[in-house]
Amino acid sequence: ILLFLYRYDNGSFYPGGDDGAYNKVGEGLGTGYNVNVPWEHGRCGDADYLAVWDNILIPLAKSFDPDL
Repeated sequence: ILLFLYRYDNGSFYPGGDDGAYNKVGEGLGTGYNVNVPWEHGRCGDADYLAVWDNILIPLAKSFDPDL
């Protein structure tokens, strides 16, 4: 699983274009294993950042059960 949280601003920041859009979730067998949380306009304070980790990314990471 790949979890990304970054400034996006309509694709003008890394990874550029629409590759970092929230609806890009992987392809083929990897569908659903890519999670983008793009932030617009640089408006991400500490509380916002923690909310994304606490409510989205950490629960997803905990629910991920890799076949090792």
